[in-house]
Amino acid sequence: MLARSFGYDYKTDKWIEYTSPSMIHDEVEAIPYRIWALGCYDWDPQIYWEVACVPNMAKDLFCVEQFCSDEKQLNNLTPQYIYCPWHDAIEKIARNEEDCTVTEEGCRIEGIPVWSSFVARPDKETQPNAYRLTVQAGEDELPGDTAEASFFTDEIAPVRWRIFQSSPLDPLTLIGDVAVFSPQRGREWKKLSLTVSLKTREVRASRCRIRTDPDTIWEGTWTDTLNAWDGMGGEVDIPPIVVDAVLEALREGTFLVEGIRPSVLSGVQGKAKIMAFIRRPFDLNVVFLKDFLCMSDTEFDRLFPYEEKNIYQRICRYLHIRPPKSLRRAYTFNPYAIVWFMIFLQWGIRDINFMRPFFLLDIRIGPAYIHQFRYDLGTGHVEPTGVENWDMNCEWEAFARYCQFLKRTKGERAMMRWLYRYSSQDYLSREQQDTIEAVFEYGQFLPDNVMDRLRKDGLTGQVHCLVSQEVAYLSRQEELDLELPCDPLCLEAECDVNGYRFRLIQNIADLIDAGIGLQNCVASYQRRIMNGQSSIFVVRKNDKWIACIELNRARQVVQALGPKNKCLADDSLEVCRLWANFYQFPIATPDLAKGA
Repeated sequence: MLARSFGYDYKTDKWIEYTSPSMIHDEVEAIPYRIWALGCYDWDPQIYWEVACVPNMAKDLFCVEQFCSDEKQLNNLTPQYIYCPWHDAIEKIARNEEDCTVTEEGCRIEGIPVWSSFVARPDKETQPNAYRLTVQAGEDELPGDTAEASFFTDEIAPVRWRIFQSSPLDPLTLIGDVAVFSPQRGREWKKLSLTVSLKTREVRASRCRIRTDPDTIWEGTWTDTLNAWDGMGGEVDIPPIVVDAVLEALREGTFLVEGIRPSVLSGVQGKAKIMAFIRRPFDLNVVFLKDFLCMSDTEFDRLFPYEEKNIYQRICRYLHIRPPKSLRRAYTFNPYAIVWFMIFLQWGIRDINFMRPFFLLDIRIGPAYIHQFRYDLGTGHVEPTGVENWDMNCEWEAFARYCQFLKRTKGERAMMRWLYRYSSQDYLSREQQDTIEAVFEYGQFLPDNVMDRLRKDGLTGQVHCLVSQEVAYLSRQEELDLELPCDPLCLEAECDVNGYRFRLIQNIADLIDAGIGLQNCVASYQRRIMNGQSSIFVVRKNDKWIACIELNRARQVVQALGPKNKCLADDSLEVCRLWANFYQFPIATPDLAKGA
């Protein structure tokens, strides 16, 4: 009988395995909490805190000592205090054990640890003695009150994982005890259970009511299939220690059935790794390449059967490649190493030494996520097609062209170094991305001195200004009276606020004037506007250009900058923020959030 349990240890900042029978077998509702506390702000030394955000806990008020006077220190502290329910007070921790905490007063407090951080409310100027409590359950943070939570989705925080299996050939069940904050129902516990069977190769998930669809909030649509593992649009993370424990048990079962114990070296984690093992235990990485290869289920099963032990060779034959041995080793850990290799072949890169560092990257290549690339069997090309994101496809096309420009002008080594930087560490700024797209759109018409400056200096602010000026000049050759498509809801947002005039750009002439007046490259946004990718507002006061605001196709504010792409400040920042909030344009950029 397999029975294992895992919880989060805040002292070591990692998930650990429990050995206490109560932590393995007792239901989470029957297990008390160990409330580890941190406090901040140097107001009154004795302050009352409301413990309202811990699931299933009464709203008791208790007195705490002042632990930290500097909010910045809060993230660097480890819990040193715990709430004692018997003394109704905060006590200093003497030592922590697996299922209990012992205080200096001698109290032994058993249960699941929950880390509480005490933070002042945003309206501390008008309510200086009002505070909120933020609770960290597991690795995740729950909101302190309803106002801080998403109104449309449930917020979730797994606090314990358990694995049960009667024998290696019987179905294995993984259970996650999850604290859920619901805007409508408050805080409660939910159980996410995943049952996998090697015999039937099936995966079954429990019915778990977690709201994930903001568009049907009033209709009460809930997930009740495998998607119940998704919260707030993202995957519920299963800790690596838990995934490894599940796969250890499944490998033993596979050995008893197939006579071979599969090795599992893939760096992929979470529920996806478990699901992939059930589908292809001898090479689970191929499951993550199914979309890349653009295969139907029938074709996938025919080319890569369940029993096949050397799937990698079949992949290479399908792609018509004879890769170096280093790719085989990299593929063992990262399925997307093959995607990198195919992209580099397409770009004409031949030196495997330049490629190897990329074989470990599995998130993105420049502005595009690597799992969204697709292989076209007819042309042999690899592009982020098949993605219903036109914006990303355009950004990728411009990015790929710029990489080719670097390769031609500075050589493979320099280009690959630059690409690695912007695929593993840094993100392109909006200004840099604008420069790349402007060069992609107008590069053949830009003068040699501008292109030489781009080659020598790279994507600097000065190069951005030069490109913007040239694009504005070239745009004058367009039909100035050509009308641009306008979103009717954006048109309704044209208004005057305290002398600030918000106007939507509706034709080429206005677009060119904005680029010249603001000294930026907004004139190069013509194609983005024509395709509905962007809506551009300009803000003026009297005859002075104040700001340029970009909304994406979802009407989110993604840019809001002043002349020469400088940050907004003072009145102009406040007015633009108020305007966006009044017309309910979600702010998806720090440009307007700096004054929040």
